[in-house]
Amino acid sequence: MNIVDKALVIAREAHKTQFRKWGNQEPYIVHPEWCVQKAKDIGCDIIEQCAMALHDLIEDQAIPTNTVELWELRIITDLEPIGEIVLKLVWELTNISDTKEWMEKNPNPKRSEKWSVNLAHIRIISDTAKRC
Repeated sequence: MNIVDKALVIAREAHKTQFRKWGNQEPYIVHPEWCVQKAKDIGCDIIEQCAMALHDLIEDQAIPTNTVELWELRIITDLEPIGEIVLKLVWELTNISDTKEWMEKNPNPKRSEKWSVNLAHIRIISDTAKRC
């Protein structure tokens, strides 16, 4: 199994009980799988492909279930030797407004506040993260 497939295994486990909120309510994993394919199509490297498979894991699974450290460890170990690099990129792709620290400082934010902070974050992330 190649390393991108390993990232997709992690993503499938993380999103196994999620469904899309809009449209046909298909299993959520369709979105990360599509993102990986798109990354391949535009020539992204395997680190970027792995990050695309996992880009929603922190905000959708780890933070709400208080299992951030467990998922981080899983990414690092299962995707060795690039796991730490992938994890860093996944954190760059995570919405700031979904982090525990931001939520503690901003209880009951308006949707517009969340969008604003997430857009500001996008402006300062790495070029690699922006490409993803």
